[in-house]
Amino acid sequence: MRFLAIWGTPAGATVSLCGHVDTANQDGWTGFYVANSTAVADLTVTAPGYRPYQQFVDPLPPDTRDLSVGDTGQTSLNNIILPLMQRIVPLALRVEGGTFVDERGIRWIAKGASGFGLFDRWRRGEDVSAVLDEQTELGVNIQRVFVCGVTPFATLDPLSDPAIYEAIGPYLDRLAAAGMLAEVTNDYDVPLSTRQQIDHMHRVLAAIGERAALYQHVNQGQNNNCPDLSVIPRPRLPNGVCCSGSPLEDGPPIQPVWDYGVQCSRRDWKWAPATADLWVMKYDHPGKAFWCDEPIGAAETEQPGRRTTNAALLRATAITAAALGDGFCFHCDPWSFNQRLGPVTRQCAEAVFSGLAAV
Repeated sequence: MRFLAIWGTPAGATVSLCGHVDTANQDGWTGFYVANSTAVADLTVTAPGYRPYQQFVDPLPPDTRDLSVGDTGQTSLNNIILPLMQRIVPLALRVEGGTFVDERGIRWIAKGASGFGLFDRWRRGEDVSAVLDEQTELGVNIQRVFVCGVTPFATLDPLSDPAIYEAIGPYLDRLAAAGMLAEVTNDYDVPLSTRQQIDHMHRVLAAIGERAALYQHVNQGQNNNCPDLSVIPRPRLPNGVCCSGSPLEDGPPIQPVWDYGVQCSRRDWKWAPATADLWVMKYDHPGKAFWCDEPIGAAETEQPGRRTTNAALLRATAITAAALGDGFCFHCDPWSFNQRLGPVTRQCAEAVFSGLAAV
């Protein structure tokens, strides 16, 4: 037998070699005993927030006994040194110079997906892997996640179901493993008083903890029991950014604007050019980032004033939002119900994310 050490693994990585699997490494390396006769092997490394790494190792390092690690003299330490694995989820996110940047100071563009009901369905035991796989395949890097609200998509009442808070962190970790951040959002059709909203906000922020994330205090605030936000304590995330709320369709930014603001674009025939208003919002609020997190949605059939099938126009709108603002969210119903996209909606999604990738 010989011992093979694998160096360069991110903390918490799952490493597989020669049929052996290690999920406990936290210190940048792991190792396995393999038979001396084993000459080649498949090496796989997966870790939350990193692109999976796969390598066919040919040949495996020989048993040269260059560094002894066994107390019997029968094994030796041989190294497989991994290249730097590519991080796909920022360790931290902040607003700098009026745009999102990651921990390296590199601009980060929101390539979003609506998933309003996925968190609730996941915490109740549904398998959401098919939707997350589809979103990852398309290039989504942030999912809008409702953690409060009784809607057609989800039942999330923190007053009667405090277990919601315990599930937030693990769900964000599940998204990170798929290469996504979350915009953690509240829909206050649940009747929380101002005091209860403040308590809820603090518990959500505590659940997010050190994770990189976006926090939005209220979705479509003018519609959803939104208090005077001047009485809400200004929240902070150690590795994320906060937004006071989203407006109604084509409404002005919710005030005060915290780290960033959002646009909920109009749904009439002017919905595409209206995205250019992001530039005006950024101009009127120096130093703040703005992205379009709820535009008109895509669907299998045209629904004037609500859903569109126009993939080319959606692509142009997404490019405009990323070029003049800080990102765009692909909005649709199937993902919120834990369903993959139909052919027309999928075509729209491919158009949007190919456009965002070009910016």
